[in-house]
This record gives sequence, structure tokens and C-alpha cells, in this order.
Amino acid sequence: MIEACQPLWRCVDLRALDQRALEDMPWLMEVAGAGLAQVIIDAADDAGFAPGAVIELWIGPGDNGGDGLVAVRHLLEAGFRPRIWAPAGLPSSGDAAAALAQLEASGVGLVMVEAALNDPTVAVVVDCLFGTGLARPLEGAMAAAARGTRHCAALVIACDIPSGIDADTGRRLGDSVCAAMTVTFGGLKVGFYSADALDDCGEIRLCHLGYRSDHYAAATPAAQLDCRPLSAFVNPAGRAAHKGRMGRVLVLAGSPGLEGAALLVLAGARAGGAGLVHLWSPEARRADLVGIAAEVMVAPFAEHALEAAERCDAIVAGPGLGRGAAGRSALLSLIDAAPDAAWVLDADALWHFWDEPFELPRRCLLTPHEGEALRLVGEDPLVGDWAGDRPELFARVQAHCQRDVLLKGAGTLVGDGGVPWLIPGAARALGRGGSGDVLAGLIGALCGRGLSLIDAAHCGVRLQLSGAAEFPGGLGEAVDQGALVAAIGRAWEAAYGA
Repeated sequence: MIEACQPLWRCVDLRALDQRALEDMPWLMEVAGAGLAQVIIDAADDAGFAPGAVIELWIGPGDNGGDGLVAVRHLLEAGFRPRIWAPAGLPSSGDAAAALAQLEASGVGLVMVEAALNDPTVAVVVDCLFGTGLARPLEGAMAAAARGTRHCAALVIACDIPSGIDADTGRRLGDSVCAAMTVTFGGLKVGFYSADALDDCGEIRLCHLGYRSDHYAAATPAAQLDCRPLSAFVNPAGRAAHKGRMGRVLVLAGSPGLEGAALLVLAGARAGGAGLVHLWSPEARRADLVGIAAEVMVAPFAEHALEAAERCDAIVAGPGLGRGAAGRSALLSLIDAAPDAAWVLDADALWHFWDEPFELPRRCLLTPHEGEALRLVGEDPLVGDWAGDRPELFARVQAHCQRDVLLKGAGTLVGDGGVPWLIPGAARALGRGGSGDVLAGLIGALCGRGLSLIDAAHCGVRLQLSGAAEFPGGLGEAVDQGALVAAIGRAWEAAYGA
């Protein structure tokens, strides 16, 4: 069970941590292997496999293989029948070689197999091929074995990280092992919560190994995992709540051809419980906004919007605003009119800031996706599938803008400087246009209700993920934003009850 708040580490920091700990604790491999074995035994028992079941361990040539060899001893003692596949040869140096020597000295003959996944009686497969040091794609028999884990009947458990996954980015380097469970040591890898790792790691089990606080003292985590409940950020409104207490939000969004973006922001604001909502869509009129909620107050002219802005608690700007002069002029005039409001800048508002920088509001949350974040820091915007270091990109955006930032994507990052929070979770249902617009409206509404920008970001992301969780697998392929917004209401209900 992963605790609510845990540091997330890059590989280089974990390796340095291991080296510091090894100076005081030379028995670490023994502890790690024993911990791995216990998880295997417990998982086998949960799956209904009694002692005597066949367990196939894939042993690599390095320390990951050494952990597996220690586990073999404990599995034998527990009555299981471990078999070893070592496609790159058994370890020949360091602690892993010592673990092999100790196993051989025990007098138990090692059962070696020539091919992986070649025995239908195997109950559990344990991937101990490569850990965090792997920086190249798997090849040959190992690549074929990794592919085989996607459709084999055995329970697949990975040691430290599924072989073939980059531990910093969560991306597949090529073929990778798909595990039902990953047993990791010392600290959680930041890559566990992003990209392909979300599909390949399965349940994460952390073995702490007994590191002391001084072992961690010299290292700074890449991010801080945040699994706090929704109630940690916002309380439900009381029955006596009225529209004045629930916050006044102004939305600057939409332009000809992009009116739908404004409607999605408004839907998010409604789902977030905003008391009063104004809309200014500079080149559109109410008649253009087909389906707009009757309670939304649409500013017909700039002077009406600027007057409303002076009374608003939060302003959401950018989705569908357009990149022309009218949108930019409206944005800058609102910033002048409402410098003390809580601002959420998204989409075209971020483009205008990149195109010709202006003074950002003092209380401001920027909500870029990876492509927008790259543009903000002077790199080419996202083309295809970006495979970089998300915490590092987050830090660059925050340093450049000097404001609160929410970096959207699988493993959302939120922060106001220093180590960011990582909100775990992703959903296929959110991988379509409009999800960011709804999120911006949600966050704006929560700010209007009195939450800080950072807490509103946490709460908004968590609500959207909870709603999207209603649509797993194939359901997520076809669900629309209207159904997702309705599910957000049910997420509130699940968090607080009637």
C-alpha cells in the first residue's frame, strides 16, 4: 500500500542513494531479495497458487538478477519450485555474483530453462532482467519474452521496474514487460506514474529496505506523490449556501468557430459549483452560443465584461479565445480591470503570453499541456509523442513564468516553485479535445469558492479523474464531454454523500 504522500525519485538520485546506504548497510541485496520473495509468496497465495507451484524467474546479469537469486533461496524454503531463465548469462560480478555463489553453496541444484514462457505449468513469472539502468531497447529473446507477458496466463511480477521501461519518463524503450505488480526498492520512481508505465507496472509495492533519513538528506526528489482525498482540499457546501457565497467567476473564452470551447469552460464551472458565472466572448453574441445555460450572464460589450470583472473572485481565460488582436486586447484589458482576482490561464491565453509577453496577474495559474509548455520555454511545440522528463519541463516553465503551474497529462504536476506535486492517474476518456477546457472551468469555480490556486488545481484534477474513472476500457473510447461533466457530479457525491 502506497502512503498518501511519498517522494518520487529520478534514477540518478536513487543510484546515489543506494551507494550511500550500501556504505552502512552492505546487506541491502539480501533485504531486497527477501522482500521480493515475500511479495511473490503473498501474491501467489492471493492468486490461489499453493506451495509447490512453479515460479519462473528471469535473471539478468546485474543487481536486478542478484535480487532474483536471493528470492530463489527464500522461495525454495517456502516450498515453491523456482526455475531460472538467464538469457544474458548469470551474474558474474559484485553482490549479484555473491548471491549466486551463496545459492549454489546451499546445495540445491538450480533448475535452468532454455526459453521463457515455454511451460504451461508456470504459475508466476518474475522479471528480474534489468532495473533502472537500462537505457536501450530489449533485443532478441528478451524482447520476445517481454512481448509474451501481454498475453500469457501466468501472474507477472516485475522486480524494481518492468524491463524495457524508462524509470524517469515512464516510456517504453521498445518492447517491455507488462506486469500485474511491480516490487520496487528504496524509493518510488517518478516514471511509474506517467506514460506507458501506467499500463505496464500494475500495482506498485514499495520495499523501504531500512534506509535512514540521512541517506536521503543529500537528494532532492523529482516530485511528491499526492494521493490525499478530495476532502483534504474542499468541504461540501452547506444547505444554506447561496450564489454569493459560492463565488463569482468570469470566463473569457470563445471566438467565431470556437464557441464550443467557451461552452465547455462554462460546463466545468458549473460542475465546480460556481455561484454566478459571466461569459465574455469578444466576437460572439449569445445567439452564437447554441446550448448555453440560461443562468450564464453573457457580457454583450467590453464595458459590461470589465465592470463584471471588478466584482469577480476568479477569471478563466483562453480556451477558444483565438490568436488575433481582439482576443489579446480583451485579455489585457481584463488583467488591468481585475488585477487581484485569481486567474486561470489556458490555451490561447498562453499563446498570447508566449507570442508577446505581458505582466501576468499576481495570483495566476498557468495550465499548459506538454506542447504549450515546450513553447513557453522556447522549444519547438509538441509534434507527435514527446518522451522527455516531465518534472524537468515543469520546473523550466515555473522558473520562466514565476507563477503557479499545472502541467497537464498523465501524472499531472502542480506547484508554485520547488518540488511539484504529482497527482497520479490518467484515463483514455480524457484524451480528447475539450478536457482541458472543462478542467480550467472547474479550477476557476473552485477558486471562486475560496480555494487557493494550488488547492483548486488539486481538487479540479482529482474530480475530473474520478469522473473519467466511470468510463474504463472501451467505454472511454466513445464517451463525450457532456457525460464526463455529469460524472464529475457523481464524483462529488462519492466523496461527500448526500
